Amino acid sequence: YLKDIEYVGVLCKDLDKSLEFYCNVLGLKTCDLRPDKSLPFRGVWLWVGEQMIHLMELENPDPVHGRPSNGGRDRHMCLHIKNLDGLKTILKTKGVSYTESMSLKPQLFIRDPDGNCLEFQPLDMEPSCRVE
Repeated sequence: YLKDIEYVGVLCKDLDKSLEFYCNVLGLKTCDLRPDKSLPFRGVWLWVGEQMIHLMELENPDPVHGRPSNGGRDRHMCLHIKNLDGLKTILKTKGVSYTESMSLKPQLFIRDPDGNCLEFQPLDMEPSCRVE
């Protein structure tokens, strides 16, 4: 039975621009475990708690433009956050737009430079589904 997610692979057109977003806006730290010599593309692994996001500089088959205005109606990953209001402040300061959940739950959605959607919800929020 499945227990966790090890990592999520995210395609990016410009690795440096994506690193600026994920590290300097969201505060993620890089992981030194990526085997650079054995992979035929640029990339960086980022820690999200005990899991990772693998940024991979590869051609993206998905369009950047024309995606739903609310990321909750698009492919997305959901990340827990300790302080949602603190994230809102950081996003406003950095000029990153976000949308709040249409369900009126304390969640927000942003898009990275390549149009990939990230959802954020507080750690203490009840999950929308649970596998026992």
